[in-house]
Amino acid sequence: MAVRLATPVEARKALEMAVTMTNHRVRYVSVPVLSDEDYDQMLALSMSRLDSLIDRAEAEEAAQ
Repeated sequence: MAVRLATPVEARKALEMAVTMTNHRVRYVSVPVLSDEDYDQMLALSMSRLDSLIDRAEAEEAAQ
């Protein structure tokens, strides 16, 4: 099974996301993906987690 490398656009998007999270001091783990399907699943998980972080931050802000 050949490993599919990221396209330049995919690599740039991943780097931009890593820089953004680092700049905002969000803890994250960079995880390599096994396939296009795995990529889609991991991306969905990441978006779900980010949504949860946003909800928590908004709730904390509203409680102040």
